[in-house]
Amino acid sequence: MPAQLDIQAAFTNKDSYQKEVKVAASQKATLCCEVSDPKTEVKWFKDDSYQKEVKVSASQKATLSCEVSDLKTEVKWFKDGKQLSSSKTVHMESKGKSRQLVLENVEKKDAGEYTCEVGNEKLAFKIQVTGMETILDGSFWFCAS
Repeated sequence: MPAQLDIQAAFTNKDSYQKEVKVAASQKATLCCEVSDPKTEVKWFKDDSYQKEVKVSASQKATLSCEVSDLKTEVKWFKDGKQLSSSKTVHMESKGKSRQLVLENVEKKDAGEYTCEVGNEKLAFKIQVTGMETILDGSFWFCAS
């Protein structure tokens, strides 16, 4: 049996939004999206669109998560079509059947389209980063949209 991607989305870990979807006549699946700020706007999309679109404030930690059907299944993560590798601010984690992409200290450059891929199956996310830090005349300014 080929590896299968179960649709589940998560973002950090304080408040949770869930959406139940019908998979087949007798089966249901639950999409989960967790956010650190309850004011975060969460949108759900179907088919070839994004499963999740999230706005996150600059300097927050973001965690994208997808579930796989087999504990041994490896996934590939992409940002704007380019495969990601671990760095100082980006790393991948495996917890049971959950595969996570963790973005530490999110910046404007982290905004974009993210994809979790296993075999021919994909789960798409879109991250929008809000807020900007600026130093002007020695003062610290923070602007959030």
